[in-house]
Amino acid sequence: LLARVAAAAEASMAPAPLPAPRPRGLAAIAAAVGGWPGLAGLATATAAGVYLGVLAPQTLDLLMLGGTGVDLGAFEPGYGVFLGESG
Repeated sequence: LLARVAAAAEASMAPAPLPAPRPRGLAAIAAAVGGWPGLAGLATATAAGVYLGVLAPQTLDLLMLGGTGVDLGAFEPGYGVFLGESG
């Protein structure tokens, strides 16, 4: 009796569903950064970084300081600290 009940139960069970396929390529990267809106934000930040990196430093000085003639090179660290030079 127990064997017949177990066989009937197995016959009435539905097969297990297959797991959903994992995204590949660009879709996997987009899923990792929060979907397509996250990927669009990364692309915008990258484009802005490239634009500011290519822009001439004199132009950035003019935009940041309003043309006051202040040299930003005085605020940049030098390698002399690492080489044991003073001043």
